[in-house]
Amino acid sequence: TTKKERKGKKMKKSYRNIFGLIVLALFLSGCVTNPPVKSSWSGDTMIENEYFSATILPTNKRFKLTVKNKTKSDLVINWNKTLFIESGQTAGGFMIEGTLYTERNNPKLSDVVFPESVFEKTIWPNSLVSYEGGKYGRGYIHGLIVGQDVGVYLTVSVDGVEISERIVGSMSYEYVK
Repeated sequence: TTKKERKGKKMKKSYRNIFGLIVLALFLSGCVTNPPVKSSWSGDTMIENEYFSATILPTNKRFKLTVKNKTKSDLVINWNKTLFIESGQTAGGFMIEGTLYTERNNPKLSDVVFPESVFEKTIWPNSLVSYEGGKYGRGYIHGLIVGQDVGVYLTVSVDGVEISERIVGSMSYEYVK
């Protein structure tokens, strides 16, 4: 074989080695993840009064809120007065599904639950959203809902009467092997 052919074979082998290293690096970086956690909620998940019933389905970082209007009038959810409860105290409002991160603290429009109907929305506590930047990217992340006396302080109005109710419990985590 000629010198030129040997050089060409060496280049192909070098490219294969580099490609192999890239694939290995991507595989290993994909394997380095946070360990999975199992969340455990204890406490209330529902409140009920003569006007409405409300349930929360807590997950690691958010609540799925369901409100059932029991009246023959519109029920208005006031998002500016609906607050996250942390350690038994209100700790800011919620980021509502579909809201831009940068606009999460802006005043929010109310939602209307029509007579005798059901409304669902996913909400994230604003106080648990943070901006993180680093070598590999920047962005907003949602922190875990954790601790005792955490939940939702829901404020609605029906026929001009404002009603506020608390749904609270405790959230804990354990790492899954």
